[in-house]
Amino acid sequence: MKKTKMLLSLLLALCLLLALCPASLAAGDALRLTKSTAAPGEAFDVFFVQPTALTAASISLSIAFDKTVLEVTDIAVPPYANIKPTPALKAEMINGANASGKVSIGYTDPTYDANTAVAAGTELLRFTLRVKDGAVPGAYAVTLAEYQIEGAYNPALYANEDITPSAAEIGAAAKTITVAPGGAPVAVTGVALNKSALTLTVGASETLAATVAPSDAANKAVTWSSSAPAVAEVDASGKVTAKAAGTASVTVTTVDGGYTASCAVTVTAAPSEGGALGLNKTTVLHGESFTVSFKQPTALTVASISLGVAFDNAAFEVTDIAVPPYANMKPDTEAKKAEMITGFNALGRVSIGYTDPTFDANTAVAAGTELLRFTLRVKDGAAAGEHAVSLAEFFLEGAYDPVLYANVDITPTDAELGAKTLGVTVLSGSYVAVTGVTLNKTTLDLNEGESAALAATVAPAAATDKSVSWSSSAPAVAEVDAAGKVTAKAAGTATITVTTAEGGFTASCTVTVAHIPAPHTPGDVNGDGKVNNRDAIALFRWLGGEPVSVVSEALDTDGNGTVNLADAAFLFACLSGSGGTLH
Repeated sequence: MKKTKMLLSLLLALCLLLALCPASLAAGDALRLTKSTAAPGEAFDVFFVQPTALTAASISLSIAFDKTVLEVTDIAVPPYANIKPTPALKAEMINGANASGKVSIGYTDPTYDANTAVAAGTELLRFTLRVKDGAVPGAYAVTLAEYQIEGAYNPALYANEDITPSAAEIGAAAKTITVAPGGAPVAVTGVALNKSALTLTVGASETLAATVAPSDAANKAVTWSSSAPAVAEVDASGKVTAKAAGTASVTVTTVDGGYTASCAVTVTAAPSEGGALGLNKTTVLHGESFTVSFKQPTALTVASISLGVAFDNAAFEVTDIAVPPYANMKPDTEAKKAEMITGFNALGRVSIGYTDPTFDANTAVAAGTELLRFTLRVKDGAAAGEHAVSLAEFFLEGAYDPVLYANVDITPTDAELGAKTLGVTVLSGSYVAVTGVTLNKTTLDLNEGESAALAATVAPAAATDKSVSWSSSAPAVAEVDAAGKVTAKAAGTATITVTTAEGGFTASCTVTVAHIPAPHTPGDVNGDGKVNNRDAIALFRWLGGEPVSVVSEALDTDGNGTVNLADAAFLFACLSGSGGTLH
């Protein structure tokens, strides 16, 4: 009869919208440890005994521990617990306990009333904790996180009465395990950096990554230093910031053992683009290329333009050229381009001209229009030092003047043009061009929330500029930071691409992200850490469309892949002792 009465009360709960809130208790002497001191690798038992004799309808018990220092290796519960650790289930329970830092059990009397006698001193839970290797010595708490008891069924409340043991009955709030020093800590044997060379422009920054060996070293702390902070400074996280043109060596040093690794940093001046004449580099090596550009300083309409940029042809040679489509002479074929380049190198000057077909000022040129761009390569035998790139000619003609029988000259001011001569400094040493890039992985499988670092290798190993950028085709699925660290955000696939700054070479990795259901206690529909009639109420209400807070992973109690009334019936059967295994 009592079972029938409970089923009816659960159905009435759909209309009454009951909010049943379990109490949470702390405990002391009921909570016990077999050791008070343990070294790394050593194990001890934690157990909880019933402090007073009583009859109960349900018991929920949870004990918390520091999962960064301790790990569960075994668990034992009384035979009347709702979930019993069979060999397969024990492994699942242990994994869940270690992930949450908490061991929880629940018990519900098959009659839903206080018919189960529990004697004082009855062991309700016992599990084994092991001190992790490398654990830092110190005191760590093992705490009774929850101790909820329900007694006789109260028809006025449509629920069982809560039983709250007094603090005097339970005792102190927690127990302490002292981790003692174990064996000798794992010593550091070396350190490596992700880059041995780095090129930055003034104002730019990049973070170097240090890897301390071995991976289980006890002390992985490092310090960073720069041989020339005025050129390149480095902070405590390895972030290098370029301050001024020059070279510096950035060194990482392990606190344990003083092992070092270094990265040669070359800082180039920021590109000169302040005036009409611009350079993308002002510091170069032998064999390195840079671009020279000229932009229209002011908006105007013209009849003709004559432009010439001079360079030191003893140090530099033209390798490519681009001009606007309206130039009189266009490198529109490879043969024409080669002919123009040969002539420019012989003269040490790149010149273009334009004449409006009507011989009047009918061609509009917007401010900032690029009139000329060409590439210069530093010759292998170029003398070290500064070499000039200069504006040799910039002649504009405007509207035709019938009085003069000629077009009016237009002369931009020095303020409009900016610097007419720019310096390019040739450093000693040869530039090694990039030929490609590869990744350490072409595919990567991650679970939501996990991260993994991809490593890019720029070829050849001696390449001068090994800087790269990273991108993701689907950042909502997998995002990547500037160091190549991939973080899984949501289930799906994404392509992570690395691109070299020089040459634009690319390599890609396909990332597949899987959804991992959140850890849960089978049958714990309302997520309160217990499995009892409150979960049955929550499931009925949720199935009825009410806005009830539930653990979605716990709804499919029978594990058949669908959630319906059959799951509610299965949960009732399990609570009454006649069901199977909750999922």
